[in-house]
Amino acid sequence: MKKRLSTMMAMVMALGMVFMAGSAWAGTSDPVTFTLDNEQAIEINSPNDPATGTISTTTTYGESATVNVGWLVTTNNGFDVSFSGSSVTDTNQSQDFPLFTKQDVTATGALVADRYDNLATVFGVVISGHESIETATTWGGGGTPTGNKEYLVKALADANSPNTAIGTIMTSDSASTATVTLHAKGTNVVDAQSGNYTATVTCTVTADEQLNP
Repeated sequence: MKKRLSTMMAMVMALGMVFMAGSAWAGTSDPVTFTLDNEQAIEINSPNDPATGTISTTTTYGESATVNVGWLVTTNNGFDVSFSGSSVTDTNQSQDFPLFTKQDVTATGALVADRYDNLATVFGVVISGHESIETATTWGGGGTPTGNKEYLVKALADANSPNTAIGTIMTSDSASTATVTLHAKGTNVVDAQSGNYTATVTCTVTADEQLNP
């Protein structure tokens, strides 16, 4: 009987230890942080392409006209903007910047090989519809263009590029959009044949994601 009682006592003590250990475990906490990486998406389109305008010339030269085109950028974070384009000289030599150009024609309307006319061309950039911007909303005079055509196409990090002047652009919080508008101004000269002058420019947007600490 005494031996049986001792066994029972030992079982009770063991159970008591288990219950005590269980109570101590339930009293601790271990916070866990869940993190989701919501990746950046970005797209661009030009709702008002092509842009057209007219230079009215009566008896004087040096007249000019400005046309513009806007690109709607949709992204859920920041982005940088850059431009590229090309053109040709009067003798059809390639140039790595855009300007208003037209191939010469004869008295019968036939195209003249390797003969082109160019208009004096300047550019300006305006950013609108954004939430915030790193540096400035314009480059090259904005809607009143004064920007050098060669600077327009400089690389993102170049000191003279539009991106250096503007910086990172953060889209609007409500729509995740911003508009990049390029203004192009062409001025005629006496030796520039009349006709349709064109300049082709490509706008490139590069994701520049800004992360919270």
